[in-house]
Amino acid sequence: WVKISTVTASSSATVDFDNVASTYKMYAVVGTGIAPATNATSFVMNFGSDGSSYAASKTSGYFHTYNKNNDTDLQLETNATNSLGGATGDQQIGYGLSDNAAIAKSATMFALFGGLAQGGYTSYDVSFTHFGSNSYIRGAFIRGAVAADVDCIRFKMESGNIASGTFTLYGIDQ
Repeated sequence: WVKISTVTASSSATVDFDNVASTYKMYAVVGTGIAPATNATSFVMNFGSDGSSYAASKTSGYFHTYNKNNDTDLQLETNATNSLGGATGDQQIGYGLSDNAAIAKSATMFALFGGLAQGGYTSYDVSFTHFGSNSYIRGAFIRGAVAADVDCIRFKMESGNIASGTFTLYGIDQ
């Protein structure tokens, strides 16, 4: 793994990795301490193929698991609303994020991208875990593909800013 860049969000509208080079066949983004400025919002991502705009067509399957902190509501299910089919809108990664600083420190993300900046379609596999605004631990697993030669990735909150978080882009040398 080769560290390419790190972005530290602090009341940031977006975290962008633009103009990703075709140096590696696989890339990963690791995010920690991801907190929203607005309580109970969603964390989303999108892709672009021109270095800086974000509306690429993507198809995905969204799976999530959750449990209330008193162990009364354990669930594992698919979510058709957050699964996409040829959509250009944002891909939801997690929802119900808490703006409580202590709770928000629990949010972590691991995103793996295949085919990024390779002249063809891009695949993505994202794992996101956080303690939510309503006493639930939530985990999401998203698998998808982008019907474009993706060279930029954007992360943001559905409403409000990213209050805090550290995001590191890695190239994976095979």
